[in-house]
Amino acid sequence: MNYPGLDIVLAFLYLIIIWNEGKNNGIDKNSQINDFFVTLIWQLPGLLLIAFLISNTFFYAIFVLELWITPVLPFISLFPVGMQRGDIFYTWTFILAVLWLAGVYLLPALLSIRKIDPLDHMRH
Repeated sequence: MNYPGLDIVLAFLYLIIIWNEGKNNGIDKNSQINDFFVTLIWQLPGLLLIAFLISNTFFYAIFVLELWITPVLPFISLFPVGMQRGDIFYTWTFILAVLWLAGVYLLPALLSIRKIDPLDHMRH
């Protein structure tokens, strides 16, 4: 069975989940460094694959990078110029997808930083 558009809906749902996870983890003012480390560790395989891809040291880096960004890969099909520009377009799109995923987690974590009131749980 084929459900056209379901892949894009599920990719969008994945981004919403990652956004909310980042927002929920960015509660404490002291968690900024923690949020950076979580993002770095989460996207470290993708960042290493980007380094391999740029330096041409690992021939299959583009294929493994494609597997790494599979949850957001359907968004690339929305670009109308994808096939006309060839490999260069996809290479840069894959690189930007890793950075985009990191930003989807880190941005709400940094935007939702607030100071926790230790007596807040007693007021309710």
